Amino acid sequence: MMYARIENGIIVEVNTPTHLPIFYDDRWWDCRDPAERQDYIVAANWVPVVETPRPADTATDTSVLTHELVEGLPTQVWVVRPWTAEELTAQQEAATAAAQAEADRAILDAIAYTSETAHTEGEAWVAPTGAHDAYPKDAAVTHAGKDWESLTAANVWEPGVSGWREVVGEGYPAWVQPTGAHDDYDVGAIVSHNGSDWISTAASNVWEPGVYGWSTYTP
Repeated sequence: MMYARIENGIIVEVNTPTHLPIFYDDRWWDCRDPAERQDYIVAANWVPVVETPRPADTATDTSVLTHELVEGLPTQVWVVRPWTAEELTAQQEAATAAAQAEADRAILDAIAYTSETAHTEGEAWVAPTGAHDAYPKDAAVTHAGKDWESLTAANVWEPGVSGWREVVGEGYPAWVQPTGAHDDYDVGAIVSHNGSDWISTAASNVWEPGVYGWSTYTP
């Protein structure tokens, strides 16, 4: 709730009284305490502002908030005024940007749909030729005698090179050097490397097991 301070019949300040300790009238008031905060509000002559509904904007007019004393009470008063030329220009620019963003989203949605329907789950990996047949996140493929799962949307990389994680029936997938944030390892990820199993102890882990960020793992 907003409050106003009134001095000599004039509103001198409109604000939300502090919830922190404050020095006023030669003493400290601990406004963290609800009771003392209420005492401070009374002592400092803060008066609740009477709220009034804001008129709806029109194509030609908007409203500006002011505060006035109405029958002795601080009250919200909305003053209707025409939109300025700068405001009308900004509205037009915002509408144009929103329309463009909507068109961009439609294009991206269409590309994503095409990508998701371009491949059959579990089929052999085929090198994408563009965004329209890139692999979506979680897509499953076979490649080089192994099963793989896509780690990222719009995946155009080759499994085993970047953007894919091997899926194994037993044991743990071989560690693959990450090429970016899209295929780094989370804390708790388990891999095999150099004849041992390793568990990641670092977030966004791009290091080689045995160098940093991994501990040997025994189930």
